[in-house]
Amino acid sequence: MGAWTNSEPHSLEVKATGRMATFVLIHGAGGVGWYWHLVEAELRSRGHDKVAPDLPCDDDTAGLREYADAVVDAIGDRTGLVVVAQSFGGFTAPLVCDRVDVESGRTRMESAGARFGSEGGMTCGS
Repeated sequence: MGAWTNSEPHSLEVKATGRMATFVLIHGAGGVGWYWHLVEAELRSRGHDKVAPDLPCDDDTAGLREYADAVVDAIGDRTGLVVVAQSFGGFTAPLVCDRVDVESGRTRMESAGARFGSEGGMTCGS
């Protein structure tokens, strides 16, 4: 299992445990998976896998369930999941966590719509 370290605001690092993770990157409202392209490059350089799907933001009939469906479908059979959500993606992330196997303490929300605690970040897991 990894542990979260927050060395400065908006900084997120998983301490090395000898096991690579799959980062599930959830963008905010009106965004696309490309939002995470700089983070993706850094994760790949460290040997991690990533999933950054486009949510169906352009579909006015899509709700949070459809957003979660898009993320879960993109995850497929990957394991070792670390879920990271930004802005409105913070409403989708808990729904995703309810449907896939995310290790305890492996979810992080930055400036997320679903805010808990005085820092605006939330750490959760099952």
